[in-house]
Amino acid sequence: MQIEVQKKVPVVLCVYNRAIVSRVLEEIKKYSPPKIFIISDGGKNEEDFKKCIEIRRIVESYLDWECKVEKFYSDVNLGCDVIIPKGLDWVFTLTDKAIILEDDCVPSQSFFSFCEFVL
Repeated sequence: MQIEVQKKVPVVLCVYNRAIVSRVLEEIKKYSPPKIFIISDGGKNEEDFKKCIEIRRIVESYLDWECKVEKFYSDVNLGCDVIIPKGLDWVFTLTDKAIILEDDCVPSQSFFSFCEFVL
């Protein structure tokens, strides 16, 4: 009997300035994908941009397992309707499949298994 071994799928994390991202990162860290893509929009004003920079710092501090990290950071605010499609276009020039998460969607570990199965 041959047992198929699932390879972990790269994860895309789209972030802005929400502190809940640490809960999302805890779940991503448990999954430990071999590659993670970070898409981050810029702030709407100086105060907002400082929050975005802090979230980027938090995200990068969680990435302490062996994985390749790719970043798509904007210095200006493009808005969700622009940054996400541009970022995902960039991601899919580098990989053929990925699990896509936003900074306010906390996944369970079974979500990652499900994504591996359907991908």
